[in-house]
Amino acid sequence: MLSIIIPTLNEEKYLPRLLENIKRQDYKDYEIIVCDGYSYDQTAKIAQENNCTLILEKKLGPAHQRNVGARQAKGDLLLFLDADSAFSPHFISRAIKKFEARKLDGASFFINIVGKKNKPLYHLYAGVYNLFVYLCQRFKAISVGAALISTKKMFDSLNGFDETVYVGEDLEYTERIRKKGKYRVLPLRFVFSARRFEEEGDLVFIIKLLRVAAYSIFRGPLKKKIVAWDFGKHK
Repeated sequence: MLSIIIPTLNEEKYLPRLLENIKRQDYKDYEIIVCDGYSYDQTAKIAQENNCTLILEKKLGPAHQRNVGARQAKGDLLLFLDADSAFSPHFISRAIKKFEARKLDGASFFINIVGKKNKPLYHLYAGVYNLFVYLCQRFKAISVGAALISTKKMFDSLNGFDETVYVGEDLEYTERIRKKGKYRVLPLRFVFSARRFEEEGDLVFIIKLLRVAAYSIFRGPLKKKIVAWDFGKHK
């Protein structure tokens, strides 16, 4: 069984699309857990109407909300998704097949960046990111929390995501998996939303990403606010 964990805060615009994506999957043995930070929009109602297990959590943050959801999960495998992620109808079944065939403990995926406009910059950035994570995967786990998969056993052994990490908790989590077990980037792509690019400006957001990545890779988990990256602070 697969447990799908989705941390949310005011995601009424994107959550329905993600849940519809999940319903269209050819893989059906799953549960969906939405851990919501008391959204003031219709996010919680949407989760309930779509038969998700809804958890309301006052403490905000993707690391904490993923941990709360995963600790109530019934599945042997955990798939962590952001509400604005999307993928093809065969994504989950192929991911699980490749994950189990390689006997992995954790994995991430390649990305396609999609926004309101089809900018060449998004294709360039996705291409550079995909090449970088592919080349690094055996000695450094580079990942985005918008789509991550791990075994429940590994999650429990690591005590989940480090909630003291301000941003980059996804990199920190997968790097601990790589050090303790077997981690790889699976050759599947999912849609990574460009909304932060569009809201903050392409160049500004890329510089912010590079600062976070460089700090996390060379200095360790980012536990202080060197960039503004507050959970739920987007349109």
